[in-house]
Amino acid sequence: MQPIILKHEKILSLSTLFLFLLAPSLLAQSGIAKSLEVGNRWVYYHFSISSTGYYQEVITQDTTISRRRYAVVTRGPGYSRLERADSSRIYQYAGRDSSENRLCDFKAKIGDSIGGATVRDTFVREVWGSTRRYVVFSYSSQFSVGGFTYAEGIGEVSSWNDSHGHPQVNTRLVGAVLNGVVYGDTSITAVNEQRASEVLPVDFYLYQNHPNPFNPFTTIEYALSRQRFVSLKVYDLLGREKGTLLYEIKPPGTHHFRFDASALPSGIYFYRLQVGEQSVTRKMVLLKP
Repeated sequence: MQPIILKHEKILSLSTLFLFLLAPSLLAQSGIAKSLEVGNRWVYYHFSISSTGYYQEVITQDTTISRRRYAVVTRGPGYSRLERADSSRIYQYAGRDSSENRLCDFKAKIGDSIGGATVRDTFVREVWGSTRRYVVFSYSSQFSVGGFTYAEGIGEVSSWNDSHGHPQVNTRLVGAVLNGVVYGDTSITAVNEQRASEVLPVDFYLYQNHPNPFNPFTTIEYALSRQRFVSLKVYDLLGREKGTLLYEIKPPGTHHFRFDASALPSGIYFYRLQVGEQSVTRKMVLLKP
């Protein structure tokens, strides 16, 4: 199975990587942003138009360049990259005059631009026994749109890419081995789908509506990693249901719903996306003159 090469990654050639590995071996820098110890590995499930299945990324060794310590992250024969992390950022070696690309910054704010992508959301969630910060990115070009999510201490936990509304790639983390501790399910051949979604809930994502506050129209956006039955409802501040916006099967990819609140008075409302047994709720504010 050929591994996916995500849009924001730059792959080093084998010859270049071999020269880097001639440097003395050092312990990979392991900051809060991502654990980068030798032997750590991440198991992903991916769907693409050409293949579907599991792959893993493994830190095989470490090296130093320009007095910086990097972990060698390998994804199958011939596909490697160099990463390092500090307390809040993850970097990738770019290979140009020892420059780096910033992959993630857990101190970033919504609207910040990092590596050609825009921060769409930040939040805190408990996962794998720890409360971690998350950063959600999105990017777009003339022919496609996509996004990816990072979790503090773990790294990338999901990514997706659509071309003209047709899903091209959907990837999600199902397990990892970090500093000798096993999280989730790290078996590539026998990962249970339901268990994986319980361990790291990246099967779908609900974005903040925009604009917010609004009057009377706003757009509610959500992303699915695979075809699912979804329910989207609106509630008032007292928890009373004010309307069902969606109740149907949706394909994988990113979806938009234009909500018309003309019939509602000004106030605070909540919209809830239900996907299977999981749900996410967000707040929106309707302001009328």
